[in-house]
Amino acid sequence: MGRQVICANPLSRAAAGGAPRRADAAVSLLQETGLRGHKCAIGAALAVIAGRQPAGAVLFTSDEDDMGKLCGPGVRVVSL
Repeated sequence: MGRQVICANPLSRAAAGGAPRRADAAVSLLQETGLRGHKCAIGAALAVIAGRQPAGAVLFTSDEDDMGKLCGPGVRVVSL
């Protein structure tokens, strides 16, 4: 089985391309889950990117609880 790499792109609203949509989606995730703070904001951005990967995406994290809330059922969250 091959290895897949996820590339994280800037989430600034000023960035070109799909970054503003990713930023808006990350903000929505934070609002839906009630999570807040800079660590959760970074996690939400990562959750949006992971959620847009092909089926079977796995996210390794030290914060399985919050990332599980942010990622939803489409991403397998594994605690380190």
